[in-house]
Amino acid sequence: SMRCTLRVTARSGASIDLRLLVTGDPDPGPSMVGGPEDEIQVLQEERPLLTGGSIWEASAVTEGFLSNLKVHWDGARVLELGSGTGWLALKMARRGASVTATDRRGMLDLLMRNVLRNQKNYQCTDEEDVARGRESELDVECVVLDWEEGAVLPGRWDVIVGIEVVYLQQFYPALVETIRRHAGPATRIFMSWEERMEDGQHRQGDFLLQARAAGLREELRFVSRTPFSAVCYGYELQLRSEGEDDAAPPVVYPPPAVRLRQMRIGGS
Repeated sequence: SMRCTLRVTARSGASIDLRLLVTGDPDPGPSMVGGPEDEIQVLQEERPLLTGGSIWEASAVTEGFLSNLKVHWDGARVLELGSGTGWLALKMARRGASVTATDRRGMLDLLMRNVLRNQKNYQCTDEEDVARGRESELDVECVVLDWEEGAVLPGRWDVIVGIEVVYLQQFYPALVETIRRHAGPATRIFMSWEERMEDGQHRQGDFLLQARAAGLREELRFVSRTPFSAVCYGYELQLRSEGEDDAAPPVVYPPPAVRLRQMRIGGS
């Protein structure tokens, strides 16, 4: 594995460096991630002006956290925002979840190819499921979802996941509104990102502030290290119930060092 740095520049002119986890030949052409120890295999592919063609370092950290989470994955309806290669969506489906993997139009062909490739490798063997027309054990649907277009996908969601979707501040309002439109009172929302700065400042705290203003509460769930020793934060968000006191301590981001020492900082 090797680390690749990608610089992203917003329309406003703000820029930020993103670290991606690349396995195999560093040639800019397509590369396959996965092997005998990893049953899910996805194609990585560089896309002009898009960041979803590679697996984020934070994805591996978050997958480890989710695998140990007390969630009944079998049959859980999961909405993933910014699915990119589909690696995490496929991992959650491998545990039995019914996943709707979403991304912008420019990423959907790569996402669909990866999902179909893995679904063929996991043919459904349950006779009742086969009789109902189910072909694969991996229940993943790929859907276009552009946050700025305001679309709402039908259904009830048990879990919403977003990995590395807060790297540009200009998208925070649309992202927060997308989460709020799809979340229900019992929906668990997991967001994670690698610690980074935009124009010399930490911006992710602004996302948490906007989420609070939209009626969401947040809890820091983990602090860990990516494979290349960057700090990764994981937060759980949930809609505040009616009548719930919205008074909360001010958002402090990055979290104070004292609090970080109380969290598990791993090397996964």
